[in-house]
Amino acid sequence: MVKIIQCLQAEEVEMKYYPRTVKLLTALIKEKFGPQIPERNKSNMPAHLIWMMREMQNFPDTRDGSAKSGRWIGWILREMENQGIIGESRSLDELKSDVENGDC
Repeated sequence: MVKIIQCLQAEEVEMKYYPRTVKLLTALIKEKFGPQIPERNKSNMPAHLIWMMREMQNFPDTRDGSAKSGRWIGWILREMENQGIIGESRSLDELKSDVENGDC
């Protein structure tokens, strides 16, 4: 039996880190794969990306937490670019907006 998870909803989790970028990336994953995807596993990259976006919101509100969230969002963006879900210029625009607003 395959377990199904709901995609990350902005209202479910307080978005401490990169809220605009996470919201956009989640919407793009939903658009491409639907609102329900199989539970995270080694072969299910969309679920893994959603898990990473959810997990990074739990990082401490410290310089180390902020630095770790920056590494994670960079990895997520690269993987989504590799999968053809988002283009480089669009991901950079969203990221820039979060950085300019101090949401990183």
